[in-house]
Amino acid sequence: MSSADALENREEGAMLHPRFNVIIALAVTAVVSYATGRLEAAEETGFDPLVIDELSAPKSVAIIDDPTGEAPTSKVYSFRIPSGYCSPRRYEPHAPANDCDEQSVRSQVRENVFATKKNGNGQPKQGWYGFAVYLPDDFPYGIKQADGYMQLFYFHNKQCQHISLANFAGKDDSLYLAFSNALRNYNCTPGPRLKVADFKNLVGKWSRFELFIKWAKDSSGRVKAYLNGKLVTEWRGPTFTPGLESTNYAKFGIYLCCTQAVARVRDASLYFAAVRRAATRDGLYTLGDAVALKSLQVTLNALGCDVGKPDGRPSERTREMALSCRTLPAAVAPRDLSVATVRSFLALYSDPTTAGLQRGTFIEPPTEVAVVSNVPNDAAAQAGLLVPVFKVHAYEGQTQKGGSDSTYVTDLDVKIDKSSGTPNFGLAVVVHSYNPGNIDSLEMFLNAPTKSAGKIASCAMGSIKYPDGTDHVAFRFDKSGDTWIVSNASCLISALPKKEAAVVRFVAEHFSDVAVGMVTDGSVNLLTFDVMRNLVGRVATGELKIAAR
Repeated sequence: MSSADALENREEGAMLHPRFNVIIALAVTAVVSYATGRLEAAEETGFDPLVIDELSAPKSVAIIDDPTGEAPTSKVYSFRIPSGYCSPRRYEPHAPANDCDEQSVRSQVRENVFATKKNGNGQPKQGWYGFAVYLPDDFPYGIKQADGYMQLFYFHNKQCQHISLANFAGKDDSLYLAFSNALRNYNCTPGPRLKVADFKNLVGKWSRFELFIKWAKDSSGRVKAYLNGKLVTEWRGPTFTPGLESTNYAKFGIYLCCTQAVARVRDASLYFAAVRRAATRDGLYTLGDAVALKSLQVTLNALGCDVGKPDGRPSERTREMALSCRTLPAAVAPRDLSVATVRSFLALYSDPTTAGLQRGTFIEPPTEVAVVSNVPNDAAAQAGLLVPVFKVHAYEGQTQKGGSDSTYVTDLDVKIDKSSGTPNFGLAVVVHSYNPGNIDSLEMFLNAPTKSAGKIASCAMGSIKYPDGTDHVAFRFDKSGDTWIVSNASCLISALPKKEAAVVRFVAEHFSDVAVGMVTDGSVNLLTFDVMRNLVGRVATGELKIAAR
């Protein structure tokens, strides 16, 4: 279903473009009565009951004693996906597919929100989610794994995962905070993604994750992702899939979806620990964290930094003393006290040389700024932008580069204010840039297949055929000065059915609204390619124009 492949088939002498993987994240839960066994965690998790996912590989999930000796809990969750296995079980009795159809394999635990309904079938309105992950040195991530879409922790709505910590196996070595867009029938496509970490920095050790999530179907939604106590990624925007807000449950482990063949999958294993949900960040402390905190309190008192009676409970006094009892070396001192840093503070203050350091002064740490964020600088975001006709949110899905690195393909998922009367749509934007920074030619295709290829055959390019045999509406662009003209827009609008014609008209007449929306909400910052950020930014300010003839 690749616009890049379509270009390859159409362009004479074009360089080969690797196939665009369409990630189909199918439903991964069975009905409640199919539950295969509740897991008795060593301590309260704050989640609804956790059960082994029915589609997991046999005997691949267990709770065991910590084999590393360094986990924040004495017991850990153990997960393993074997090469060559897929579950033949249907996702649900009426579901159209199973893991073998999709060449997927998993070893995971799911939250059974249907058992207690303490938050309906979902999550609290907002909350903190914490967990630690141990990846062995030989964990096959990115190019070390065959291919597919690998997810470690995610939230599901019985159609697709809407928020996940994920990796594009086979080609990408990063861990992302990723969003998906539901297509119904248990299919979804990738939505926006924000980098959280490089996998090379996660293997061979425990990593502590904390997520703050405000659940919303609009721009009031929030996600803040902390790694080992540092804010690394921040998202502002919808955290639900529109229309699927009523069901929302957590899953964690290993899920490798949609590979070319499970026989090619490499065995993989990992551990989870300290899995918790809480109303506050301090609520993420496990029993082991509380023991470490109490030891820190005892140590601070011994250094003359009074925190009161040591009780292993987070308090503002303990936090202030941890940050100021001594002037710790900036290179090693954690930014703040949390479940992820309490052991680091304990180790520093337990070092005999620390007692001789100068007494510090408590200063509230400045507001933390995420390394990767779609949250715009509100003071500057609106400056110089065109005034949009419609409110639009558009996010990057898949990307591809080819043609000796001169062809850039970005899929945009475009959501429009309902007042436009135009349905939401997916758009493949193709830029040919033979010189750095230049936009030498421009093409666009609608990602939804069309049944009207015959009707638009006379519309100067009109349609393009993807490798799966489906036809897609194609926009032909001619350049005049600073304007890219959609030269076949009128023909397409006249020939296409009403809904498709409305989308074509919107792209031809209101692509600037898409660009303004991306700059305003910060999603332009998430675009993979510089040339795409250049295009969107220049269209948003009117420096470049896209218009129908």
